[in-house]
Amino acid sequence: MERKELINEVVNFCFALGIFKNPLKTGEIKESIESQLDDVVFVENLISTVFNKARDRKLLTDRAMDLLIELEKIRIRLEQKDFNKS
Repeated sequence: MERKELINEVVNFCFALGIFKNPLKTGEIKESIESQLDDVVFVENLISTVFNKARDRKLLTDRAMDLLIELEKIRIRLEQKDFNKS
C-alpha cells in the first residue's frame, strides 16, 4: 500500500472508530500522521490503538486486518533500520 493511501486509510478508519472526532481537521491529522510514520514508538502506539478500538467494537474486519498488517510492515522496517544502525 502506498504511503498516502495508508495515511488516508488510517484517518478514515480512526474517524469510523471515533478515535478522531473533528473531520474539519483531517488535513492536519494526515500531516501529523505522515510526519510521525518514521517513529517506531508512534507506529507501535497506532497499531495498539487501532487494534484495541477495533477489537472492543468487534470491528476486526478484513479492512482492519489489512491496515494493521501495513502498519506492522512499517514497524518492522523501522526496527530493522534501527538495528542496522547499531
